[in-house]
Amino acid sequence: MRTLITLVAVVFVACTQVQAQPSPSPAPAPAPLRAELARLVDALAAMPRVESSHVGVAGAPSPAWAAWEAVKNAATATELAELVTHPSPIVRGYVTQHRVRTERLSGALDGWLAPLLADRAALGTTDGCMLAETTIAELALEELCWNASDKDGARATLSRVAEDPRWSALAERAARCLPEAP
Repeated sequence: MRTLITLVAVVFVACTQVQAQPSPSPAPAPAPLRAELARLVDALAAMPRVESSHVGVAGAPSPAWAAWEAVKNAATATELAELVTHPSPIVRGYVTQHRVRTERLSGALDGWLAPLLADRAALGTTDGCMLAETTIAELALEELCWNASDKDGARATLSRVAEDPRWSALAERAARCLPEAP
């Protein structure tokens, strides 16, 4: 019994003596959004899923897509680019889709795309009548596979993702997206 009490006392003292480790310096905060844009982004962030323009069996217009379109139309290119760090995975999801679909991808893996491919935040998607659960990283990869306007940049990015250990969780899927060698 005495040994048990001594052991409990030692563990208690050891556990209460742990010193707090300094936290890493936070990334610089993006510039605050204009009031009207902030209101639109908040409305988008409140949506339950990333949706295509028309959803459901009847193909009804999507309120989430309409909210995204309002953000996209109100934001400058710089403001849209900064939204890749927004706290909402719904906002990050739409911005990810937009940037992969519209921007040149050369160098993106060394810049804005890398954190998105490492982003494990979960989100739901609806594409037409197909519902899915995914992550920002998987969404970014699927966009690279199927919807990138810069096909050469997407191929080069997918090749790097397939080979780089930083993205080992995505490597197999990235390799499957690459065209077969002739």
